[in-house]
Amino acid sequence: MKKRYYLKGLPSKKLTTKKRKELIRFSLYLLFFFLIASLAFYIIFGPYFQVKDVQIQGVFRFDSKENLEKEIDDLITQRILFLKTKNIFLIHQKSLEKKLKERDFLIRELRLEKEYPSRIFIVLTERSPLGVLESRSGSFFFDETGLVFLKTDGVFLSDKQQRNLLKVRDLSREAKLGCLYFSKGEIHNFGLIKNFFEAKLDNPLKEIDVSNFNKVIVETEEGWKVFFDFEENLDINLQKLDILLANEIPREKRKKLDYIDLRFEKIFYKYKEE
Repeated sequence: MKKRYYLKGLPSKKLTTKKRKELIRFSLYLLFFFLIASLAFYIIFGPYFQVKDVQIQGVFRFDSKENLEKEIDDLITQRILFLKTKNIFLIHQKSLEKKLKERDFLIRELRLEKEYPSRIFIVLTERSPLGVLESRSGSFFFDETGLVFLKTDGVFLSDKQQRNLLKVRDLSREAKLGCLYFSKGEIHNFGLIKNFFEAKLDNPLKEIDVSNFNKVIVETEEGWKVFFDFEENLDINLQKLDILLANEIPREKRKKLDYIDLRFEKIFYKYKEE
């Protein structure tokens, strides 16, 4: 007669129908999980949904398209489980638009669109420079909002472009990229002064010095200066200047003019010494 030996702790009888069903159900769950995980891995890391083409359209004033392409590639590349992916599903449009604007202050407007399975389109407009700021920390371009967005080092501009730009000096403080350096009121005042001298007097500005806010110095291409106080009504001061130049300082005398001071109730002006 044969003896049967059973391992301790294991059932000596065959699996019941209930336990057999539970084992089959567990195996099916495990298989289903494996299939879902495999599918998710293929979708995220597989080649079909990887971004392969980035189309950029827009107005490039400073030839920064190559730099922008590198920034976009860096932002759409993500690392998951120590693996890199450029999966198009993982690109959040609004988030990417915001990050690009925060990293590249040249960008004024940006819109991103996806074309599945592997292409994205970006339409953008760069900021247009209103003027050049010379500060304690260097020379920068600023736009119509007063935002400093680009260093002038290494940027080539034509003579026409340079003539159209405001030149503002402020050696009282430092500027940095992305800062809103000038207020709306200051930008408005710059525009009033520029329009007055160029349109009304046909005399382009050389520079506006705001290093001392109580003594804003406007220098013309002819070499004479006007002192303003931006805390006073600029429109009234420009009217006074217009009357003074029309009645007391005709065009033929202005080349010998040194300065006009509009900061006080009485207007002072001085000619250069011979």
